[in-house]
Amino acid sequence: MLFYEIFLNLLGFFIFLFVFWKKLKEDYLSSQIFTTAFYVIFLASIFLLVSHFFLPNFWFWALFLAFLTGVFLGRWRFSLRFYEVYEAGIVGLLPWLSFFFLLDAMKTTSWYSFCGFLFSWLLVLLYIFLNLHYKSFSWYKSGKVGFSALVVTIVFFLARMIVAIFFPSMVSLSGSFEALISGIFSFFSFLLLFILSR
Repeated sequence: MLFYEIFLNLLGFFIFLFVFWKKLKEDYLSSQIFTTAFYVIFLASIFLLVSHFFLPNFWFWALFLAFLTGVFLGRWRFSLRFYEVYEAGIVGLLPWLSFFFLLDAMKTTSWYSFCGFLFSWLLVLLYIFLNLHYKSFSWYKSGKVGFSALVVTIVFFLARMIVAIFFPSMVSLSGSFEALISGIFSFFSFLLLFILSR
């Protein structure tokens, strides 16, 4: 099991780095891209370690908070455009997140975690579809980068909210608290999408 854990984490790490760099390489220096990616990875390692020892049920939120903090650090230091970096990070992290679910499914033989693994890859496919077609949507007048990642974020947190309400054992927290937080993030992502579309 340790071999699979190391292998899948390394695979997720390299997928994240490659996708993050590929999405941003046309607009930014490689040093800026990889430094921002390092912020995300370093903070994720620290936050997940703290979560493991003190708040094990909060591992997902520790990961997501580390991602957002790393994005804002890169934006602050290099004046990166938020939506571009956010999109690159989301599509890069989804495969890595799917491996977290897969590893948990392997350890605990949890059908719920395996569903999380499959759902993560469905979101990757949704992102690819939207990224190919979003500029042709007549109602999305701005045509700006960020649409695909925000829609995926909305769908992800909406699904997480619904699961937390009806199947609380499937998510890292439980009950109404998880549903409330996921609902807030989904609504906030919708607001960002609305602002971006203007």
